Amino acid sequence: MTNLQALFWPKSIALVGASPDKQIIRGRLVEAIGQHPYPGRVYAVSRSHRKINGLACFESIDALPAGVDLAIITIPAEFVPAALEACGDKGIGAAIVISSGFAEEKGDQGSDRQQQLAEIAAHHGIALIGPNAEGFLNTKLNLAATFSPTVSDVEGGLRPAGLNTGGVAVISQSGGIGFSFFHRGRPKALHFSFIVTTGNEATLDVLDMADYLIEDDGTEVILMFVEGVRSPARLLPLAAKAARAGKPIVVAKVGQSEAAADAVTSHTASLAGSSQAYEAVFRHAGIIRGIDSDHMIDVAGAFVYFRDRLPRGHRVGILTPSGGAGAWFADLCEAHGLHVPMLDARTRARIDPLLPEYGTSRNPVDVTAQVIFKVGYAPVLEIMAESDVLDAILVSGSLAHPTYIERDLEQLVKLAEAVDKPVIFCAYTRAHPRAVELLAQAGFPCLTSMPNAARAIAAMADYRAFSESSATTIEVLPEERIRLTGPALDQSVYTEYEAKQHFDAWGIRCPEGSLTRSSAEAAAAAERLGGTVVAKVQSPDIPHKTEAG
Repeated sequence: MTNLQALFWPKSIALVGASPDKQIIRGRLVEAIGQHPYPGRVYAVSRSHRKINGLACFESIDALPAGVDLAIITIPAEFVPAALEACGDKGIGAAIVISSGFAEEKGDQGSDRQQQLAEIAAHHGIALIGPNAEGFLNTKLNLAATFSPTVSDVEGGLRPAGLNTGGVAVISQSGGIGFSFFHRGRPKALHFSFIVTTGNEATLDVLDMADYLIEDDGTEVILMFVEGVRSPARLLPLAAKAARAGKPIVVAKVGQSEAAADAVTSHTASLAGSSQAYEAVFRHAGIIRGIDSDHMIDVAGAFVYFRDRLPRGHRVGILTPSGGAGAWFADLCEAHGLHVPMLDARTRARIDPLLPEYGTSRNPVDVTAQVIFKVGYAPVLEIMAESDVLDAILVSGSLAHPTYIERDLEQLVKLAEAVDKPVIFCAYTRAHPRAVELLAQAGFPCLTSMPNAARAIAAMADYRAFSESSATTIEVLPEERIRLTGPALDQSVYTEYEAKQHFDAWGIRCPEGSLTRSSAEAAAAAERLGGTVVAKVQSPDIPHKTEAG
């Protein structure tokens, strides 16, 4: 795709509208880039200053040295088209327009400006993100091309040290939400490869970004926050491509309520589209529906640690030093489609000698605090991992202090290398940062939400089943057959005939039918349709036909 390499891996950057004032967006952007060891060259374009944060300033884009890859534009909206044109004339291959004042505003002026940007970018072959975007983050390049405060003073740096996991890429039409994933996920020792915010999407959109990042070697899971998409037909081929690469996509699609749909339109000028139709496409394509940012982060964490060891089914073992936590976790697992089977006799016979009389090896396996104090989690986990009746293991314990994780780190490292099924830790206390860090280095994700831990296992099991049965055979419908912005659903009950009209509007194939109101019309319809036909009463007052005789 045109110049996406220049966009995501620039060797030099020009900050158009740079400022030394850290209280405004233009100054915060300069600070964010300078705070991390980005290895490329950075130039500032400003008529008001000669130097900003040690950067020499150029009075115009024309005055910049040759060979700039990326321009980040933060000047007032009315001057942006001319600046983008100057970038094209200078041979700059990519641009991010942070400035607002385009199609998200009421009236034609902003929309006209945005159309100008699209035409300029197309004419010069510029890879354009925005306008009204919050920039992006490439952690491998240590490039924080954003004004988001979430990338400033990050403890431990942009990438966690000592991890062997792949990265999580975030693609969001909302800048604030996009970087919130990083801010909430980084303390969980999650490695993010990219955070990309697309704003109004004058040219490139979230699907373009996903298409590129599926091919990124450093990305293993993609999280997307979507308000609406221009070309819904592209979802299926994109999902098929991701499935073939073994890279799960988790999507939060907002705009289900009337208030949310209105907010979407005013925020990034997107059309929300039919929530039900998106749901149908997600299920068909193996896309995981995101509930909220914490759920998506936890699902991503489970996948990146155990992407190559997905559960073979929905049978889960629970290990805990707390009987109450075990019972609570078992209820939650069952509620989210998992099964908590009794452990087999052979496995129980191996666990029982390790337990005090008041412990139990049934499942949940309540080892009691005494066992954790004496031998830790690893010995029992190793035995449970070898059981043929379990597809995954959840560990629910207190991680308020890292003592026992530190003591047993070597055993946990060996266990993580040996197990062939996912093992997820979930703290029922607040998780100590050091405990999270050590578990991550050992090879285990550490969550703090029991429901999310259950959902993560269920998502992994479902994704494996999808991959083994459907991933390479996703039916991709022609562009004209998929229209996720079809008629609104404004009734609580639809007849079969009415429902099929909606399915047809969304591009979902249904058997042909005809609505008739007399025996003569029915006979004529049967002759026209040919073959064997059935007659069904159509009434919203009779949803279950068997009840009417």
